[in-house]
Amino acid sequence: CVGYRRLRNSLHKVFNQKAPSLGEMIRATRREILLEKGAISSDNDGVDVFEWKIVGLAKRTTRRKWLNIDQVLSRCDEVFMRHRIVCTAVDVEKASRAETQLVMHRSLDAFIGIHGAQLTQGVLLPKRAYIVELLPWVPWYLFGDWVRTKSKPTPLGVIFHNTELQHLGYPLGRKSVPLCLDVDPDDQEAERNCFMNETNGNIEKFRWDERDFNVRAEIVTDFISSFLLVSELSCSEMQARASSQNYVLYNAYCRESTTGKSRYQQKHYYQNVSAKSLTNK
Repeated sequence: CVGYRRLRNSLHKVFNQKAPSLGEMIRATRREILLEKGAISSDNDGVDVFEWKIVGLAKRTTRRKWLNIDQVLSRCDEVFMRHRIVCTAVDVEKASRAETQLVMHRSLDAFIGIHGAQLTQGVLLPKRAYIVELLPWVPWYLFGDWVRTKSKPTPLGVIFHNTELQHLGYPLGRKSVPLCLDVDPDDQEAERNCFMNETNGNIEKFRWDERDFNVRAEIVTDFISSFLLVSELSCSEMQARASSQNYVLYNAYCRESTTGKSRYQQKHYYQNVSAKSLTNK
């Protein structure tokens, strides 16, 4: 969508003009995150904070809460801090000022969260940053299967289409739903009756736009291993890694060699379509 790309560029331009010290603010925010994580020492002012990669996990305190976010944060830091990668919670509900939200998101190298409004701030991410949209589990009998479409961008994903961002989608499964855990998952009729129960209020909690969720830590760690632990990936490498990890690569801003020259291009590697790669569509 050309309109969102222009909006993204305009926002960055306006804030750079209004806040000439934006770069220092971003540096200070990244340093604060690393200090809080214990990744660097307050005694060492010479650390280049841009040698680290920071992954933000979208946190909410009301509906659609990421229930095991603390567990995932701990696992991420345990595995990747030695590789100069840390994970941090990003709670936009605590950021009342637009400037705070801008600096918060411009300080990230990747942003991960469930499909929904909290990911719209992804337009503020720096160039070539990753945004990972977790797609809610929506069985055939539940309204809203458009939130996990793989053959085109989701309704949220259109704002990242043809930008300089790397936008991936990952479909969550039944285990992400913290309801009806005592029901045999092989008994689909019993499971459906439990989810759709109006008497005990399950149906309201089960709706994708109200539902809290869990995410296996491996989903996040596998993403980091495949995309952040390595140097810059070519378009074909990004496509292969996304496919092997069950990701939809909605938008890639990557290098590809054409006529002997390497240049950045926008690519879209959808699933369940005849042409695996659609460029600038």
